[in-house]
Amino acid sequence: FPTGCSSPSEQLFKDHEAEFSRYAGDVLTGAVPENADSSGYEVLSSLANVGVATASVRDGCVILNLKTLPPDPIEEFWYCPMGLRVLPPSMEAIKVSRHATSSTIILLKKDWAFCRWGD
Repeated sequence: FPTGCSSPSEQLFKDHEAEFSRYAGDVLTGAVPENADSSGYEVLSSLANVGVATASVRDGCVILNLKTLPPDPIEEFWYCPMGLRVLPPSMEAIKVSRHATSSTIILLKKDWAFCRWGD
């Protein structure tokens, strides 16, 4: 994995890491309610104000999707409490389906990654 902060989204994580981590922990413990349509979890207004559009859980990982519009790449923060030494199956599947050349996964911490899918 590459490391370091080189994009505005990675800087966003650095600036809001404590809030992102607290929210991800709350999602995993059930303290954050699911959306009425079961499409994910309620996003705090403080997170929405800094660009988080949706939150979901896959493979035990919390995924924070950033606001983007087509044809822009999809940008996400993944929190995986078990660590990211090995990619979770759903992250690996996305990476393969979107072609490795148009996917970027940057390890921000041992349990956080920034992902950009597509060009």
